[in-house]
Amino acid sequence: MLFVFKNSSSRSFVMRNMNFNLDIIFINDNKILNIEKNLEPEGRNYEDKYSSIGISDMVLEVEGEYSDKNNIERGDIILINGN
Repeated sequence: MLFVFKNSSSRSFVMRNMNFNLDIIFINDNKILNIEKNLEPEGRNYEDKYSSIGISDMVLEVEGEYSDKNNIERGDIILINGN
């Protein structure tokens, strides 16, 4: 799932009520800032918060371990149609 924001800002996500592991990829100006990898689901009362290391204008959630399996790394450029 791709989250596109109108402005660049610090972003934080949680794994509340997920059913499977995720990688959360924080992006700004089409460049990967950081990746939180293979995050385990948490229930309604989540404890962990995952944040961008700087300002972000997009966040991409993919299946856990997807980043490692596809050699996606911090600093990579992301190309999205219409962007």
